[in-house]
Formats: sequence, C-alpha cells, structure tokens
Amino acid sequence: MTKTTLTNIQRREICLKKHDNPNITQKGLIEWCKQTLRVEVDQATISRLLKRSSEFLDINELQKPLQKHARTVKFPEFEGALLEWCLRAQGQIPLTDNC
Repeated sequence: MTKTTLTNIQRREICLKKHDNPNITQKGLIEWCKQTLRVEVDQATISRLLKRSSEFLDINELQKPLQKHARTVKFPEFEGALLEWCLRAQGQIPLTDNC
C-alpha cells in the first residue's frame, strides 16, 4: 500500500462518519475511505485518528483544512526572515527546490 497523508478535512470526515455510525468497525471505515474519499489507509491510521477525534470534532471550522502535517516552528525569527526574503525575491530570481 502506498503511503497516504490525509488532510484535516479528510480526518474530520472520518471522525464524523464514526460519530454518526458508532457501530462501524475500523475495517468498515477503511472500506468507506476507499469508496468515499478514494484513499487507502491502514488500520493503525484509523486507530490513531479516532484517538484524536476530539481535535477534529470539537471545532466548527478547521483552522487549516488542507493541512496535512502539524509542525511547530523551532526558529521563528529565522522562519520570518526566510519568508520575507522569499517574498522579496519572488519574481526577481527563480525560487525552486531543485538543485
């Protein structure tokens, strides 16, 4: 199975499905994900997600619905300076991650 990273919207949909259908099994959720979301997830992913379901069910609107990974900034001053530099350089020099 190829690795699939779920968006916050997909995570919320899975949690809502479980909330609305409490008798659905994790295998049932895996099948539902294949059919409805068109993603393949394994049982461990479903299990971890359901443990964190309150994060996705308690809020009316997700803060970052398309976000796939939550990452804390270790060096906020550096991140800010890099963002500023990128914005200033945009359109003047090619910015790419290709070496």
